[in-house]
Amino acid sequence: MNLRTALRVVEPTNVAFVGAGGKTTAIFRLARELPTPVIITTTTHIGTWQIPQADCWITDPTLLEGEVASGNKVIVFTGKSVNDDRAAGLSPREIDDLQHFVKAKGWSLLIEADGARRLPLKAPGQNEPVIPPWVENVVVVAGLTGLNKPLGNAHIHRYQIFSQLSGLPLGDPVGEDALLKVLLDPSGGLKSIQENARKIVFLNQADDESLTAAANQLTSKLLDGYDVAIYGRLNNEPKDEIIASKEPIAGIILAAGGSTRFGKPKQELLWRGKTFLENVVSVADMAELRCVYLIQSNNAYSQYISNVNKNNFISLNNQNWQLGQSTSIRLGLQSLPPNTGGAVFLLGDQPQIPAQLIQDLVDRHAATHAPIIAPFVGGRRANPVLFDRCTFPDLLALEGDTGGRGLIAKYPVEYIPWNDESILLDVDTPEDYGRLLEFE
Repeated sequence: MNLRTALRVVEPTNVAFVGAGGKTTAIFRLARELPTPVIITTTTHIGTWQIPQADCWITDPTLLEGEVASGNKVIVFTGKSVNDDRAAGLSPREIDDLQHFVKAKGWSLLIEADGARRLPLKAPGQNEPVIPPWVENVVVVAGLTGLNKPLGNAHIHRYQIFSQLSGLPLGDPVGEDALLKVLLDPSGGLKSIQENARKIVFLNQADDESLTAAANQLTSKLLDGYDVAIYGRLNNEPKDEIIASKEPIAGIILAAGGSTRFGKPKQELLWRGKTFLENVVSVADMAELRCVYLIQSNNAYSQYISNVNKNNFISLNNQNWQLGQSTSIRLGLQSLPPNTGGAVFLLGDQPQIPAQLIQDLVDRHAATHAPIIAPFVGGRRANPVLFDRCTFPDLLALEGDTGGRGLIAKYPVEYIPWNDESILLDVDTPEDYGRLLEFE
């Protein structure tokens, strides 16, 4: 996965980058991946040693159009003064004018909004970051090579503020908890980010197995404050990679059917000492799902959610369930938070689905952002299926008793091999229920 896919930016775009540990490298990487002309600028300063990564450097805005017309795709535009090998940033008026100009041209604008003295970690100072209020995306970068290093000026820019925000004494090794506190603090990583901007955190420098494992744990927790949590390594080499781009993934439990073929509500059937629906809710609770919606045709099953004791479980009553499964799909999708990256659809008559399978779907989505991800067992596609947000418009357009199968021909499907063929069984008849009980 490249950085543009991981960030899920739609061009033309504007993005502000803050933090430390590879921020400028990330800016130039994204600039090369975007198809439109890209203007790189700064509201503070940018190192002159980094500018040669662009096609040209200008300080006069009247030259922008001519440089693009000459074939220059990535252009650095800064203030005219240079001090200590750092080119000055634009004033608020200048950057507002630049934004209007670039937007009218259909180009992208990338902004370096603070400095870090080439150190892997930092805490923001009193007057930074300088993020214009109209910025659509903010990427907060942190270098993982600062983990487990002593808290001091050798590894952390503004280390005294980092100590205050994290509660970690000077000289102590910077652990995952300390970094997490700083990145989630409104005076730390989230400082000066407008409420309407997409908040993205990028843990760079995952250069070995231990740092990669730490990043995996941290990014899951960072979704408490960010819309997207990414980890990987950017070194300007062919082996560079984004390992994972995590987004909030929802679970939608489809349990509003009338069980007409079975003859009584399947949700109340027993499997391993609990009802079908209790099993499905419990499995959704164990998987790494940010919110779970139980779609039912009455409120008889809401107690199963209350037993989970989680605020992210929500019961929705589908009054139009007789019009088909598409109405439950639509109700679930229309209820999702806007930053949801995808949804796993769980069936109320499949209590045997393990939490690990759901987690594998979520992990594969983080690694690929594939439109559709499904298990593959016994030569067949199986449930549950994860649908990326790019498929939501088509899912919302479904009618009648059509499920997500109708989208399989339109989108490429990423398959996860699975060895347990019991997941192929859903219970429509008493005979199906008997076969399921054989797997107990």
